[in-house]
Amino acid sequence: MENKNIKSKIENFKDYAKCVYTNKFTLTGYIGISTAIVGVIFQNEIKSYNIPEIALTTICAINAAYGWTALRFTKFGHETLESYREGKKHIKTYRKMSHVYYGKNTMYCNRVGARLAAREAGLEEIIEKK
Repeated sequence: MENKNIKSKIENFKDYAKCVYTNKFTLTGYIGISTAIVGVIFQNEIKSYNIPEIALTTICAINAAYGWTALRFTKFGHETLESYREGKKHIKTYRKMSHVYYGKNTMYCNRVGARLAAREAGLEEIIEKK
């Protein structure tokens, strides 16, 4: 039972990682936050390159602000993940992804999730024709 639960969590994480990689706003949000953290952690080492402290602080603040904003707007990739899962269910049920289903996903994050599900099922030509 516990082994099955671990496999399920690993699959959920793999799905989330695919969605983060596919949704460029979520991905750049995580990159922005990460670079800000790295800048703060290695601040003393970076200063040895004669970068003014105010410039380093400003760069870290901008990266953190952009990263946080991008992640908040994309709901940390949750919308993409949900749309991806719904798209997979739709394809499994109907063995296709119709323009009507894809057209219902008007927001960027939802379209990215649906497009990822279609691409994995080999149905990307439906998305490209639209």
